[in-house]
Amino acid sequence: MDDEEIKWANAAELGHMTQQITLSKEDQARISEFLVIKNETNYNQNLEKLKEHFLSVPNSKYFIDNLKKINPKINPKIKLEWQRWFPIEDTPSTHILHASYLRIPSTQFSFKNDPHIGLPMPDIFYRAENILGANINYTIGNLETFYYILRPFGYKFPTVVLDGKIQFRLFDISNPHYVKLSHRDSRWKGEPTPIIKDGKVIPIMTDKEYMAAYKQYLFRNRNKL
Repeated sequence: MDDEEIKWANAAELGHMTQQITLSKEDQARISEFLVIKNETNYNQNLEKLKEHFLSVPNSKYFIDNLKKINPKINPKIKLEWQRWFPIEDTPSTHILHASYLRIPSTQFSFKNDPHIGLPMPDIFYRAENILGANINYTIGNLETFYYILRPFGYKFPTVVLDGKIQFRLFDISNPHYVKLSHRDSRWKGEPTPIIKDGKVIPIMTDKEYMAAYKQYLFRNRNKL
């Protein structure tokens, strides 16, 4: 099938869906918006957004799975827009990764006597900006307190951060662009939005799994970075 045939077949499939299952006014509006001519320049991208919208609509999967992409016109001078299912090595360097750390108990530690609580937080850790302008003291908290290092993709996060006699160990690494949290008032209720490729939902890596994949990437490219 050529591109025009795919578009007509998809339109027919969406027409069948509107006739055979109950859809809300919002659902029908999404279909109408997708089918207008002005959106055809971003056809595949809009198709994925449409599929994502209908994930939670009962019985829509029978129709959504039959929708097809058109063949993208690839310009070698233009890079494809990054997608969350791309291999980790295709991650843009503009992505800022978040590495979280936990403090390692010292030999002098006891639950009644923690000598490090209240000491200044090491400079390597991220300090959030305070929009209210208050003077915040960035100090060391209890053992459950997380500390973060934010660096661009490709940075080799230290496994252990040593500041004097205080040690912090790497807990996990995350990529907010990959996780892509939804708004709290959305259908995903603030949870990560699904990754959809060719109409199928792909499992999202946990931060621990992402850290393992990232370390493998760094090892494979240790002579290039």
